[in-house]
Amino acid sequence: LGDVYKRQADTQQVYSAKFKFEPIVGESYHLYVGEKGENFLSLIAPSNWNKEHLGTFRLNGEYKWERED
Repeated sequence: LGDVYKRQADTQQVYSAKFKFEPIVGESYHLYVGEKGENFLSLIAPSNWNKEHLGTFRLNGEYKWERED
C-alpha cells in the first residue's frame, strides 16, 4: 500500500509543477526546484544543467507519473 501512496504523491508533485509543453506518454522528464519554490518540469537532463534535481519521471498510459530514479 505504501507504493501506491508514493506513486500518488509523485504524480501530484509533478502535476503541481510548472511546465510549458505537453508531456508525451512514455517519455521521461526531469523535475527541478525553481525560483521562489515553484518546481518545474524540463526536458534537460541533470547532467546538462546545474539546477537542484528532484527526480526523473515517466508519464505512463494512465497519465500518472512514475519515478525512474
